[in-house]
Amino acid sequence: MAADGTDVDITVTDVNNLQDGQKVSVTVAGTDFSFDQLVLSGKDSGGINRILGYKIQRPDGTLIESIANVSVAKGQEIVSFTEDGTKTYRAIPEIGPTTVKGVTYTGSLTYGIAVTDAE
Repeated sequence: MAADGTDVDITVTDVNNLQDGQKVSVTVAGTDFSFDQLVLSGKDSGGINRILGYKIQRPDGTLIESIANVSVAKGQEIVSFTEDGTKTYRAIPEIGPTTVKGVTYTGSLTYGIAVTDAE
């Protein structure tokens, strides 16, 4: 992930069987960190575990962010579709004064994909 964030494309195809008033919703289903926080982790050169939070910027500019020890990101919609297409969100690291440089931070985000009622 770049220091200023990284774009992530989500593409859906064959969305021709949706009924009126429905959409394909892509949400945060979970992460590999406790409380499904938006966090990457890695070890520094001394073997100490380090973490780096990140946020998700939806295509409309709104943010999905984590709060320590609370699962607030889980279930949040990232993008939705009513027709075939690609939408891009941005994963943005939260680099601060305590961020340790030189650490390889890794983590995973699991998507939830469902047909839901459109707003």
